[in-house]
Amino acid sequence: MEICSLDGEELMKILAGTPITLFHMLAQLSARLEETENHLSEAISKEVSERLAAFILKSSAIAKSDTFLLTLSKKDLASLLNTIRETLSRRLPTFQKKGVY
Repeated sequence: MEICSLDGEELMKILAGTPITLFHMLAQLSARLEETENHLSEAISKEVSERLAAFILKSSAIAKSDTFLLTLSKKDLASLLNTIRETLSRRLPTFQKKGVY
């Protein structure tokens, strides 16, 4: 695997000559910042069940299907939802009873 590294000044010189690239980088950083803010806001203000429901809805939208394969382990999903595996395991049966999971 090759890794490219650039000195900060070199990068600035390259970007100064290509404003469109700089614009795209800024747009990507802005999108990532917004996503991070949303994620933190959800982690603080929503219950685990709400975060799990939001994850399922988002995954369904990405899959463009009401059914999709959940490829994450419970441990990874719990981490993504800012909870612990045990709490996630207690919430999943509720979703199963409703036919969601």
